[in-house]
Amino acid sequence: MNATLTEALRGLSLKPGEHRFVTVDGDQFEIRRSPASVVDEGPMITLDFTPPRSARAITVPTRRGPRILPDPIVIDENNLAPE
Repeated sequence: MNATLTEALRGLSLKPGEHRFVTVDGDQFEIRRSPASVVDEGPMITLDFTPPRSARAITVPTRRGPRILPDPIVIDENNLAPE
């Protein structure tokens, strides 16, 4: 993780279970600290980044089963004759 980001998160001094909202370039982020774990090796911070949906995003439907591929092209001697 970027050292600058790590230092900035340490500066928040969040207690276990606390969270804060931060706005960066018009996007809102939630920074939440997980509840204290059994082994305490320093602050445990979970970042959850969910970017806003793009207007250009598309959904591609899929189906389970064998692939539907076009028939292979067969080249034989008749196709190789000069015209």
